Amino acid sequence: MSVNSFEVLLELVRDKISKKDTSWRCSIPAEERLLTTLRFLATGDGFQYVHYNLHVGVTTVGKIVAETCTYIWEVLSPLYMMTEPTHEKWALIAERFEDLWNFPNCYDAVDGKYIRIKGEWNCGSAYYNYKNFHTIMLQAVIDAEVNFLIDGIGALGRNNDVGVFLSSSF
Repeated sequence: MSVNSFEVLLELVRDKISKKDTSWRCSIPAEERLLTTLRFLATGDGFQYVHYNLHVGVTTVGKIVAETCTYIWEVLSPLYMMTEPTHEKWALIAERFEDLWNFPNCYDAVDGKYIRIKGEWNCGSAYYNYKNFHTIMLQAVIDAEVNFLIDGIGALGRNNDVGVFLSSSF
């Protein structure tokens, strides 16, 4: 992530992730909270590893990551996702598919992606896929310009695209 992108994201979430200092402790600055979250998301390392690198308690890392991810979603989803689908919006998307791709009567494109995870030794086969490793599924719906409209993540890795689609709210 570039420094500019970090600064833009920080300004969007700063008010929500900032904490006040108390007489008992100095709060962790918003910059460090966002950095901790991005480090965890980018590396896929556990809280323990992030704790050693950034000198923040393990449980604190967990709380920071959960809270910051929630606020990032709250701030970015209205900007980049379809919040209120209407007939007019779907018709415009269908028109763009025909204009850009010569694909008439298409409202969206749907696909799934396996995301590799570290499976615990006793986790069973729920997250074990046909590629012989543990995964969760990300399924996304995009428009003609490849903008996300709807997404879903966390389906069991043993499922295929159709199984995830059938169990989705879409």
